[in-house]
Amino acid sequence: AIRVYSRGSLLIGFFSLFACGVLLDAFIGRFVAGRAHATSLTLVIGSTLLGFGIWDQVHTVAPPILAEWTTSEAEIRELQPFVDTVREAVPKEAAVFQLPLNTDYFTEPGQFWSTNCFTKLRPYLLSRDLRWSYAFPTYARKDALIAWEKKLMAMDIPGQIAEIQAKGFVGVYVDKREFKPGAYEDYLRMQPGNSVFESTSKRYLFVRFGNPQ
Repeated sequence: AIRVYSRGSLLIGFFSLFACGVLLDAFIGRFVAGRAHATSLTLVIGSTLLGFGIWDQVHTVAPPILAEWTTSEAEIRELQPFVDTVREAVPKEAAVFQLPLNTDYFTEPGQFWSTNCFTKLRPYLLSRDLRWSYAFPTYARKDALIAWEKKLMAMDIPGQIAEIQAKGFVGVYVDKREFKPGAYEDYLRMQPGNSVFESTSKRYLFVRFGNPQ
């Protein structure tokens, strides 16, 4: 099955360049006399196309990509000390549950702001001794995990938190730019024994459960 049709643009681009090369070769072979002239013209045309391609990449394609990289670098630098705080607050190899859920059917009591499938992988890159809930451990278990998340969605907030604790998670991590915790945060803050950690910018929230189930 084709999951993302836009990735076919690579093949389209390759075959388009190949077709241009064939046409150029046929044109030069028919209208340009002499091997030396044909070689020189081929180099001139090829250099012109290469120069235009580099110019196009530098001035139209690269700037938004570089801007995104700069933004991501700044966000990761902000996240690193917060992840370090989480690591110090929980035992090694502890399991941390990430909100929002992985699937795209999440509704109240939470609410999506934006969904970036790579943003929630950042804690993995910044910690080697914690287990995070976002990534599927194996593709074969995907259906079972989605079914479990659907089960969570059928519960109220206390039921969801109890189920999360019962699965062995020691706390809940939230990126508020990706998810508006709302009633979740209010409930977690009110529970006796819970420890609440926030980043300096208030973007990241971690609540460690104080009362194991």
